[in-house]
Amino acid sequence: MKRKTYIILIALLLCLTAVLTSCKDKDEDAEPVYFTVTFDSVGGSDVPSQRVLKDGTATVPEEPVREGYIFSHWEKDGAFWNFESQTVTTDVTLKAVWIDAASVYEYTVLESGNACITKYKGDLDVIKVPTKLNGLTVEAIGGGVFSSISSSTVKKIVVSDTVKSVGENAFSGCVDVKIEIAGELTHVGENAFGNCTALESVKLGEGLERISFAAFSGCTSLKSIVLPKGVTLISENAFEGCESLLYVIAPETLATVESSAFRDCAALVTVYYYGTEQSFDAISVSSSYNADFTEARLCLYSETEPTTDGDYWHYDERGNIRLWK
Repeated sequence: MKRKTYIILIALLLCLTAVLTSCKDKDEDAEPVYFTVTFDSVGGSDVPSQRVLKDGTATVPEEPVREGYIFSHWEKDGAFWNFESQTVTTDVTLKAVWIDAASVYEYTVLESGNACITKYKGDLDVIKVPTKLNGLTVEAIGGGVFSSISSSTVKKIVVSDTVKSVGENAFSGCVDVKIEIAGELTHVGENAFGNCTALESVKLGEGLERISFAAFSGCTSLKSIVLPKGVTLISENAFEGCESLLYVIAPETLATVESSAFRDCAALVTVYYYGTEQSFDAISVSSSYNADFTEARLCLYSETEPTTDGDYWHYDERGNIRLWK
């Protein structure tokens, strides 16, 4: 009897193993299931749909743009969609949520007919300066608009590529707030970015003639600065305390570097210069706290490989700085 029971148990185990193996084979042979995530920009620019594997997560798409509005987030059925944690289990449509830019900013109209933002009155954790307000191109940010914004409430400020002018103290005191500037600035007011410790880069455009007093003082994360052709003056304390500044690219038009312009810039290794050694020596550099600038390695620009000894530089085909050897 015991022998018979033992044989029956073995048979049952064999059957169960066969069933499980069969199910496993079927699972392995099954075609993967995909769903479509569609993005409704609600009047904004088009956003391509995504094909997502079942139980997978969608990728955060490029933000849409809508004139006069600021993009906030994506939602489904009125609820915020979390791209990191929410999985896709069926075809889904996500809708853009917009904020009326006029409810966040006050502005004045410039002589050019463009807008200058004069006040920020929002409470966003990511501040995005729009390209347009009520149909007017946003060209400037006025004095003190974002001054001393706290990193405990604001993670990042994104400045649109239409902005060319930044007034005095516009961003001063934005300690640890990440600032991204998409365009090229042709006017930077006094202390405009003072103590913006998370500012890593800024583009300065042609038309800029001077770096104002303390414009970038205390920007401890700023790694390089390219001064456009036409800059003649670097004012007092302009880059004071930029302790991560590795190099400066200076035009031949530079004539004056005032006191403490490069004070406490110990990381400054190289000055890439668009002129001759004689013209560089002719620059009036204040002897007060500018040793980090005057003692940096001087490299002269040469589009073609030079035939004379010295330190020379050029741009490679990718636009990177390279030294001639």
